[in-house]
Amino acid sequence: MRTSCRQTHDLKTPLASIRAAGDTLLSGRFTNADGPRDYASLIVEESKRLARLVDNLPAVCTDHGCHRSVSFEELSLATVIDEALRRFGATLAHTQLDVHRDGP
Repeated sequence: MRTSCRQTHDLKTPLASIRAAGDTLLSGRFTNADGPRDYASLIVEESKRLARLVDNLPAVCTDHGCHRSVSFEELSLATVIDEALRRFGATLAHTQLDVHRDGP
């Protein structure tokens, strides 16, 4: 069975972040002294995220077809937003955008 579009997107997102952070590290374009450490941290976190995604792929395929196992967990929207802001904080620091979460 082929991987769904959503699963493919979930795998490509951390790969894109890792590549962007690596490209920035190679270019040396930093606005502060903590830039290299921030980008290295982003690479480590995104590679861990990618590893979790690969470890938790919902489809287990055999020669005779696929069996899906899906589990759901509750998420706080604020936690998801905070994580996204943290994950892309180093990238945003190099832009003129001021992004923050306002609300509970």
